[in-house]
Amino acid sequence: MRGDWSTSATAATHQDDDPPNVPPADRPPAEHLVGAPVLAMRILITGGAGYIGSLTARHLAAAGHTPIVLDDLRNGHRAAVGRLPLVVGDCRDVDLVAATLERNAIDAVMHFAALKSVEDSVADPGAYFDDNVGGTLAVLRAMARTG
Repeated sequence: MRGDWSTSATAATHQDDDPPNVPPADRPPAEHLVGAPVLAMRILITGGAGYIGSLTARHLAAAGHTPIVLDDLRNGHRAAVGRLPLVVGDCRDVDLVAATLERNAIDAVMHFAALKSVEDSVADPGAYFDDNVGGTLAVLRAMARTG
């Protein structure tokens, strides 16, 4: 019997306020999480014109948030962004990222901008380090600057 503490292996150590250990497949759907979020957020998505970033942006928009996409379009596609706001530029540009954060009153950042080709990274590891690590550092610096 699900939820019956007397038959569970943890009955001996059960505390009255402990939740039952129900496997995820047996849990009821979280209807309270469906629909508009309690607090809609303005979210900057770097690399938001790429595959993962654009899907994330669309899902966030569908959930009631306002995604703002920043992408240099080297590997991303303008069409993937659709009607969402798009700032075309490099996430390594601290001033651009900071201005975008301030201009759009951003609440959160999701950083997906990065290069991912194994072959190219082996051929030119310095460029990959500059893009991937340098891009992350620049986004963090812009966030720190704007609070």
